[in-house]
Amino acid sequence: MGGEVEDELSGIDPGSFEYSLNGGPWVRFENDADRPGVWADVDEIPPLIGDGRFRLRVRVKDRAGNAGVSEEVPISADARPPVAFISSPTHPEQNAWYSKRRVEFTISGWDGGSGLAGYSFALDRSPDTVPEEAITLRPETRKLEFELADGTWFLHLRPVDEAGNWGETVSFRVNIDSTPPRARIELLTPKLDISKGELRLERPADRPVLRPGPAEVILTLTEKLTEGPRLFIRFGNAAERVTLEGEGLRFRGRIYIDLEAPEGEREFVVEGSDRAGNSVSIAGVRRFLVRTSVGPDEEALIASWDLKAALLIPKGAVEGEVEAELRREGSWYRAATHPEIVFKRPAKAILLRADPLRRPFLIFNDGVRSFRLDAEVRNGMLIAEIERPGRFSIGYLKPKKLEVRAAPNPFTTATTFYISGGAKEAVIRIFRPDGKLIKTLKGMRSWDGTDEEGRRVESGIYIYQVESEGRIASGTVVFIR
Repeated sequence: MGGEVEDELSGIDPGSFEYSLNGGPWVRFENDADRPGVWADVDEIPPLIGDGRFRLRVRVKDRAGNAGVSEEVPISADARPPVAFISSPTHPEQNAWYSKRRVEFTISGWDGGSGLAGYSFALDRSPDTVPEEAITLRPETRKLEFELADGTWFLHLRPVDEAGNWGETVSFRVNIDSTPPRARIELLTPKLDISKGELRLERPADRPVLRPGPAEVILTLTEKLTEGPRLFIRFGNAAERVTLEGEGLRFRGRIYIDLEAPEGEREFVVEGSDRAGNSVSIAGVRRFLVRTSVGPDEEALIASWDLKAALLIPKGAVEGEVEAELRREGSWYRAATHPEIVFKRPAKAILLRADPLRRPFLIFNDGVRSFRLDAEVRNGMLIAEIERPGRFSIGYLKPKKLEVRAAPNPFTTATTFYISGGAKEAVIRIFRPDGKLIKTLKGMRSWDGTDEEGRRVESGIYIYQVESEGRIASGTVVFIR
């Protein structure tokens, strides 16, 4: 700060400069001006002037001792920077996600000194941006609007006052997700591959048609949901929920069609929403057909719930419309048919052999008696042809206890083993009491008292072990030479 000073006679006394603030005492200061006719101070008076309003007077003497006093000068000082504020009526919560892309910001500023001069702003995806020190918004600006793409955005605002003080940058975060999540649905239906001995669930080549039996739904999401997903099958005005297992982006659900299910088209309905409240939409399979009956010109594969048994009805095998379902009853799969099927061409009843200790059978009842049908085992499957009307079941017989009796004993040259509850083929092993194996009989039920070399063994007690269909029975036998 500074001013003019002059004296036409004796001249200014350079050591007589004094100042007074707000009517206070006179304080000497050194004139920092480097030329005559002016005074200046850069390091004594300015530090005493903070934010607010002040009154300053300067006094100086000439070389004759005459004093001159300036008029009282009002001074307004502004050293504090302004502050800015940002809010959004459309996207108020900075940690929340919104589906609207049109964003409105409300801005304001405050300066207690010289007054607000304007703002500088930047809009980008970085949280650390500092706008340049150049006014781009007038001080009366109150609202900013933008159409933003999906993602996280930051509005950065920096105020400046009339004194040239730039304030700190304030930032406001906006999260936008306007894209609805999509749920892709795949429907797997039973597929029989006799060449590989497999009955599995696969994606059908054509539009899915569900017969009585199981099916699987695979639901894949494009993004994680904050609510859901919930899957329903809608038929008319009714909707049945499908239980889903899984987490994240992939889920599975099992459905089963029985003979009581009405025929017709079904529709999948998915409920759920993402973090921005967008409802999930469906891609892939939306509709499928339920067909519980089989016509003369149709081929149908009827599978059990656990995919362990199936009924394959070829084209041209039936007259009129018939219905069939394989129902699990203990270790058996009973074919429920309506009406009683008269086959023009043989159908195939198939059982996947999963337990070698149990014998698979196909039992047929023609209304008078029940009997076992001939069947072949192919690639691990029991396959039987059915070509007559009646009720039939396919399944396993419960294993009988393996029992062995050795007789006569001990006064004959050979011991005969009588085996019940096992297969015709059995393996008999003879051991000494110390556990040493001395003879193995395959396809034979009689032991003549010799070892593997054909030598006759000593008289005494021996241990036998009979193995049949994975089961073992043992006992002792006495041999006397």
